[in-house]
Amino acid sequence: MKTDSIFYELIETIIFYKFPQKSRQEIAEMFGLSELKQTRVYQEIKEEALLEAVPRLLALGLTLKQVAEALDLSFEQVQQAQTQPTQESREE
Repeated sequence: MKTDSIFYELIETIIFYKFPQKSRQEIAEMFGLSELKQTRVYQEIKEEALLEAVPRLLALGLTLKQVAEALDLSFEQVQQAQTQPTQESREE
């Protein structure tokens, strides 16, 4: 899925900046990046990021069904995310 790879690349990029002298393969071996996707934290962050994208995509004119398909979420998850305030608005 495209969103998975984008999120995974973001995490890798952050780690790579912390270890500029290491190669991608060395860092992957150090942190077991292939196992990162299986962690609960990764899954929770990924879901939160996807749900926070829902209102933005709807504002661009996508339908609930299109958003669900694009983000690989259920229609129900998209409906719930549409009615819940985003993290940003809760922090204000």
